[in-house]
Amino acid sequence: MSRPVSFDVHGHPQTQGSKKSFAWTDKVTGKARSSMVESAGDKLKSWRTMVSDKAREAMDGAPMMEGPVMVWAVFSFIRPKSHYGTGRNAGKLKASTAIPFPVTKGDLDKLMRAIGDGMTKIVYRDDKQICQLNIGKRWAQSEGVMIKVTSMEDE
Repeated sequence: MSRPVSFDVHGHPQTQGSKKSFAWTDKVTGKARSSMVESAGDKLKSWRTMVSDKAREAMDGAPMMEGPVMVWAVFSFIRPKSHYGTGRNAGKLKASTAIPFPVTKGDLDKLMRAIGDGMTKIVYRDDKQICQLNIGKRWAQSEGVMIKVTSMEDE
């Protein structure tokens, strides 16, 4: 029986987009070569490392979850200054521009992909074990993600 694991990661959530493949011919050997490059680069690596570190800390030496898992994740973003008034209306949300949810801040599936990979080989063996997701985005005072992972075999 696996215990649920919950943890928060503070920082600007990064998306994990597509990988780009490059092919070339090695000038010395004449052999065809290829490599994959992550489209988000260093910011994504740093974000995944933070997720992995917090996951490892939350697992506290517990064994990885086996079988299907359920993941809850809520990504938090700081509202842009343009959502607020100025002068005597400073600190008050503008009705015209203050949208209720962060619809412009990264695709949920790409945000999830980054944290799913960050928990691999720490919380579970492979992110293909994720069989159910409950994910969302919201405005908050600080940026990050709240994560909870539970084994579906324990239900």
